[in-house]
Amino acid sequence: MCSGNRICPDGTFQMHSWFVLPNGDVSAHSYWCRSEGGAPAVTDDVVATAFRRIPLPPSTFSIQPPGGRTLVNLVTSS
Repeated sequence: MCSGNRICPDGTFQMHSWFVLPNGDVSAHSYWCRSEGGAPAVTDDVVATAFRRIPLPPSTFSIQPPGGRTLVNLVTSS
């Protein structure tokens, strides 16, 4: 249901933006006109929130070569 005028001064429709938080709540509703400067700015907090939603596997590390022993300062090719 529309509650109010959603037409921009130039006659185009307003754009609707919102963010979905990791817990599923919707936040930061805003309406804006393309002719008036575009979408709301993307902030560091918005990027951090979006990044936390990406399912990344835990990081691992390995030492190469296996066992961790290497030869240093030794010519290995002719």
